[in-house]
Amino acid sequence: MNSATFPKRSAPARTRCSQGTVELLAERAEAKSIELASWVLEDVPCHLRGDPGRLRQVLTNLLGNAIKFTERGEVVVRVSKENESEEHVTIRCAVADTGIGIPHEAQNKLFQAFTQADGSLTRRYGGTGLGLAISKQLVELMGGQIGMESTPGQGSTFWFVVRLEKQPPGTTYFFKRPRGNLENLRVLVVDDNATNRQILQHQTKSRKMRASTAVNGAEALELLRREAATGDAFNLVILDLQMPEMDGLTLAQTIRADPLIQKARLVMLTSLGLRLDAEAWRSAGIDAYLVKPVKESRLFDCLATVMAETTVPIAGHPDALHAAGAPGRVRALNPRHVRILMAEDNVVNQKVGLRQLKKLGYAADAVANGMEAVEALKRIPYDVVLMDCHMPELDGYEATRLIRQMEMGKNDPQRPPAYIIALTANALESDREKCLAAGMNDYISKPVKLPELQAVLQEAASFVRPVAARKRTENSGGNNEAVIDGSVLAGLRELQEPGGPDAVVELIELFLRDTPVKIQSMQSAIARSDGLALQESAHSLKGSASNLGARRLAKLCAELERLPKEGKLAEASDLFGKLNEEYGRVCFILEQEKEKPIESL
Repeated sequence: MNSATFPKRSAPARTRCSQGTVELLAERAEAKSIELASWVLEDVPCHLRGDPGRLRQVLTNLLGNAIKFTERGEVVVRVSKENESEEHVTIRCAVADTGIGIPHEAQNKLFQAFTQADGSLTRRYGGTGLGLAISKQLVELMGGQIGMESTPGQGSTFWFVVRLEKQPPGTTYFFKRPRGNLENLRVLVVDDNATNRQILQHQTKSRKMRASTAVNGAEALELLRREAATGDAFNLVILDLQMPEMDGLTLAQTIRADPLIQKARLVMLTSLGLRLDAEAWRSAGIDAYLVKPVKESRLFDCLATVMAETTVPIAGHPDALHAAGAPGRVRALNPRHVRILMAEDNVVNQKVGLRQLKKLGYAADAVANGMEAVEALKRIPYDVVLMDCHMPELDGYEATRLIRQMEMGKNDPQRPPAYIIALTANALESDREKCLAAGMNDYISKPVKLPELQAVLQEAASFVRPVAARKRTENSGGNNEAVIDGSVLAGLRELQEPGGPDAVVELIELFLRDTPVKIQSMQSAIARSDGLALQESAHSLKGSASNLGARRLAKLCAELERLPKEGKLAEASDLFGKLNEEYGRVCFILEQEKEKPIESL
């Protein structure tokens, strides 16, 4: 494989993009009850130029392997600065896990395609060699280095070092300005996981907050009461929901029941897979919650919003609109009581967005442009609008201006203004100003990730007064294509003979055994620019994927098979990267299917 196979790109590459990659794999880690965290050190510049696609693929491969080979404990991404010159910064990205580790004799061969550390591990976890081999090539094509350290039985750390170009002035991305002053704030972090405590303490101290930590609820209560008695009480408590002995909800209720410490603001850290109950949060006195792994920008947005509730908005401040009229306590939105409108012209994005909202418990309607959004709000009092900024006929900015004019004209106290969240692909400083000028309340970057969406909707809770639950017509078009089509597996299970081996498990094991060879054949064909061999390998995998209901994988195979016929072999490397990522997701789901007992199917 040479540089012609993977053409070099230079584009804005945010070092915090590691947090976005971590979010993509959060559900996989949650399924195994593994703590997943991202730590970008304070001295690492946020905005650099490099090849974000390659960086993301390498990090995805390393993270995916770490989660796969870790049965308990944690996986942590740590981004640090190696050195810096006037024009460049060299960063080090390390993925550390508490997994099974790798035997010393196998470590030197690990970055060769489909080298396995141990045959029994291969059968249990599947191949890792291709992803590491590709990662090594990608890092070297960027002029970097990749390596690892591992201790069998204790875990591994895979790392890569790359040199990135500093962003020229005026092209940096924006974050919302804080709505509350966090400096000198007394913060207590309560989490039984030492890495999470360390990361949160580092992040809060970097914003000049006075941070302390506690390992469990009993220690937290002791600290809170002692400091309150000395006259230097904690202003804010960040507490994990899932802790041994005393969980986060119990701790929150205990804090609220104690007059000495009940004034502290409470922010809960929850897991992605947890279905939130608005009444449970309210009864426990929770001010806000954040979904782990916690993105740094969302953490500070949340803390600033929570602390701003006791402050008076500054006249003329761009965020004054957000704080005005905020209630005395952040509320948890009950999805059943919230009307959401999504304005998005891209059909795929629309379907994905509706499916994400449905997963979070929200029902939503969708329109295809700004004009339809304005007309919809004339008829229905939507509480929240997810507004794409760039749409045909009428873009999101102009649509928002018309909506705000319409609201001011009606001046209806029974119908508060819609909370409009911009969907923006770039989030540049110029976009920020346009969003504020148009009257939008918040933003979320595309592609939209589930934890980010959940967090931004939670933030809307401070400003939204939902209309009572009404009967809604469910949007049947909101289903996004799953990694595995369950109906295909259900049909295969109908072939099950009574008392015989599980037919589905046999087919899955066959797929997991044979597919790595097909993947390797495709990789070799792309490296040799052998279009015919690529077509044959892609066609073969397409059939295998279709038979097990892996429709997205089959579709990617079909696209890859078509490229040589259309004379577009140069595009194969990028598409192969997507196919490889989807293959990893398919393997993960199929491994779960294998564990299901026959009688429960």
